[in-house]
Parts: sequence; structure tokens; C-alpha cells
Amino acid sequence: MALSVKIPDGIHLYCVPSHSPQLPPAERLWPLTNEPIANRCFKSLDELEAVLFERCQKLLNPGGVTTPPKPGAGEGLTDLW
Repeated sequence: MALSVKIPDGIHLYCVPSHSPQLPPAERLWPLTNEPIANRCFKSLDELEAVLFERCQKLLNPGGVTTPPKPGAGEGLTDLW
């Protein structure tokens, strides 16, 4: 990893050996996040983002109170990809 890469708050990096296919943590996440969006059509990316945000909040804090993202809060995130 380059030393100049700035890691945003809330993002935690873990080094996973490349030869350990049983350890890809993201692969276990997709079925949990896909559940509320499967077979649905969203009017906008903001609507999709709100549904995914709510789902992630429920996964992080079961039974807790969440605050929905403000419209346009995710703008500029695609610049990071």
C-alpha cells in the first residue's frame, strides 16, 4: 500500500494472505446486503443508497436507531474507485 493513500475514518484495513481463499470477508457480506434490494427497482441512486444504508445500520446495530443519509451525501464517492 502506498504511504500517500489517505484512509477515511471508519475504514479499517486488514491484511489477508493472497493464498487464503477461505478468508475473503467481503464475500460473506454480499448475501446480507443483497437481501433488501433483490428483485426491486429503484427510482434513483439516492433511494438505493438509503435502502443499503438502512440495511448496513441494522447489521451493525441490531435494534438500534439509525439516521438516514442526507440526499447527495454519497456524491463524489465514485471518484475514489
